[in-house]
Parts: sequence; structure tokens; C-alpha cells
Amino acid sequence: MSDRKLIVLTGCTRGIGRALAERFAAEGHVVSGCSRNEEALNELRAAFKPPHRFQRADVTREAHVDRWADSVFQQSGVPDLLIHNAGLINDRAPLWEISAAKCDAVVAVSVGGAASLARHFLPRMIEAAKRDGKNRTVVVFSSGWGRSASAGVAPYNAAKFGVEGLTKALAKDLEEAAPGRFCAVPFSPGVVETDMTRRNWGEDAASYPDPEDFAARAVPYLLGLGPEQTGESLTVPEA
Repeated sequence: MSDRKLIVLTGCTRGIGRALAERFAAEGHVVSGCSRNEEALNELRAAFKPPHRFQRADVTREAHVDRWADSVFQQSGVPDLLIHNAGLINDRAPLWEISAAKCDAVVAVSVGGAASLARHFLPRMIEAAKRDGKNRTVVVFSSGWGRSASAGVAPYNAAKFGVEGLTKALAKDLEEAAPGRFCAVPFSPGVVETDMTRRNWGEDAASYPDPEDFAARAVPYLLGLGPEQTGESLTVPEA
């Protein structure tokens, strides 16, 4: 397909990430994804052959992201759409009952992971945009809990509020570096029935859309984003 795009996606092996990977591939785009789960990565490799590529990488480890980025640029090219979907949520409890290690881990994946992706992907994406004149998009997954607070999820609130601020500041950095060529947005998927929501909401999670329904709405929406929307807090449109 002439408008085939390269999609780089973290947290690609389950839930929303897996559904996005499958949908992008089904629509003819090339997916380069990462996850920490080697067994699940092998399932994706079996289902989606090259030019799709799936690599083990932990977004909280700088060396992993560095190696993965080099692999993407060498084997697949310059991403058109960079999506940071990987995330953790704490088990619901008052903040004073949540360990320092768990707090740090939740923030490290969402905020630290986004910053690491910026360090290792964006310099080359910026140079490519200046060279070829193509627009490119960066999407960092936020949450409704990145825009409002609830009891029991303080570390997750902190992480997703952090995503909102970091991504909006990143949008301004990109506008200075490559004016009119980038869209960078914090993006809330709304409530989707995943392992994460089932663990926190129990049976109530079943009343929400499944990842495949979400991906069917999200993929065309994300592909349609442009520089005029950069810095906005966005949410997937309702069905």
C-alpha cells in the first residue's frame, strides 16, 4: 500500500497493545513492537512475519531502549507513528500502604519510558522530518486517571498526570526543533476491559469495550492525527 506507515509500539503483547499491533498489521501497516514477555513476543513473530518485527525490551532500562531503537532504524526505517503504550498500575490501596518500589516502578514505566523513547527515537525522527518533509506523530498513553484523581491509585495518578505534562512539554520542544512537522499528544483510551482493569475493577470491567473494539476505533483516529493537534489531551472517540 502506498500510504503504508511504520508503527513503533511499546507493550505490544497483551491487552490494548496487542490489539493495536494486530489492527495496524491487518490494515497493511508495518509494526515494530517491544515487550518484556519473550513467550508472547514469539507468538506475535509467528503470526506476523517480517517486515513486522517484535523485540524484547524493557522501557525502564536505557540500554534496552537504545538497542531497540538502533534495531528499528537499521531494519525498518524511520517511524511514522511512535506509541508508548506500556504501563503498570498499582493494586488499589492507600498511598501509605504502597511500597516505594511499587511507586517507583509505576512511574518509571509511564514517565521514564516515555522520556527514554524520546532520547533514543526522536533525534533521528526530527532529522528525517527536516529531510523528507513528512509529518510524524508521537502518542503517549495517558488515562482518565491522568486528568482526575481517585482513592487507591495514587502512584498511577502520579504517573499519568506526569505523562500529560511531559508530553505537552515535548510537543513544545518538537515545535521548536521541527516546526509544523510533529504531533505529540497524551492519549487516553478510556476504560477498556483488560487484565489491568479486571484486577482493579473485578466483574465491572466486563461492561466496557474489549481491546479489539477499542483498536478498531483508535487505529484510524491515531493515523489521522496531525501537527494542528499537537499538545492536546486527546481521548479515543466513542463508538
